Amino acid sequence: MRRSSLFLLPLIALSLICTSCLLDDPAKLELGRDYNGTTHHVMDVTQSFKLNDPLVLQLDNGKNFGVDSVEMRLYMGTKAAHSASPTFAQKFRVKPTDRNLIVRGPVTNPIIARNFLKTNEIGSYFLEFTNGTQVITDAELSLHNSKE
Repeated sequence: MRRSSLFLLPLIALSLICTSCLLDDPAKLELGRDYNGTTHHVMDVTQSFKLNDPLVLQLDNGKNFGVDSVEMRLYMGTKAAHSASPTFAQKFRVKPTDRNLIVRGPVTNPIIARNFLKTNEIGSYFLEFTNGTQVITDAELSLHNSKE
């Protein structure tokens, strides 16, 4: 009995390795107003920004990117009813071995929402990250007037 269990041990180990390879973490997109450099996470996470609020973006791919750039596309409207063509698109360089992309301005001069998203219009927006033709992740956000 002991000898047969020794043959099963490598088989069990191999199945655990294969299972962990197939179960990748889903990609996450977090938007916030601040970034904690110590913990490497976005703080004050929200989906609603005033036009003059700082905007920090963190894309956690869940696995290595495997490419050297990802594209961010911004659409007017919600995910269910967004416009056919993006109002703004921008490519970001990444290392194929990285799994995180953090976009923010300098600590002393953070990027504000209107400059980051290249819009002065308030309303609902749909943000999408793609890896060539494949969608990595997406998020909805809303912009409000700075005087509200």
